[in-house]
Amino acid sequence: MRLLGLRWFWLAAAALFLMLAVYSSVRIYRLNLFNADLAVLSAGNDLPVERRFGAEAPVLLARAAHLASLGRYDDALDIYARVSDSEEVEVRQAALYDLGNLQLRRAAELAEKLETRRAVPLLELAKAAYRGALALDPGDWDAKYNLEFAMRLLPEMARRNSGGDETPPEEETRRNWTTLPGFPRGLP
Repeated sequence: MRLLGLRWFWLAAAALFLMLAVYSSVRIYRLNLFNADLAVLSAGNDLPVERRFGAEAPVLLARAAHLASLGRYDDALDIYARVSDSEEVEVRQAALYDLGNLQLRRAAELAEKLETRRAVPLLELAKAAYRGALALDPGDWDAKYNLEFAMRLLPEMARRNSGGDETPPEEETRRNWTTLPGFPRGLP
């Protein structure tokens, strides 16, 4: 009787060991694919089509950043929108922060071309993305800094749009008392 119980113990232990080995092998395989995808993106190449749809969220964020660096903003926006619906809070926060950076960068490019009417809505979208990122992680200093930068840049652009009037009306000043005109200099 005792020998039969010992045999079942060893069979159960062997089955458990086999399950752990299979699980570990699958995890190692997925980790190797993850690292290979990141290596492809960091080399400046795009992912193959078959790897784009099954990729994990950090790989998708890296691909969106790669597409944005190539000037393919709409493709990057699609990826950010898809990743920002993730269940993981850290992934959503990173997607919103990167989305805000993309919008802020696009607004700065348009402002350099003196297309401030097109840049102002992008600044508003950047501010909304930074606020969303801060709602998920209130301690994110980078998102706070970029939000403040976007808030300071907006009145500057509005002043350029209005023809350079340096003194805003009193009522507008009271309404926008939280924004400071000008560009941030150095660390706060």
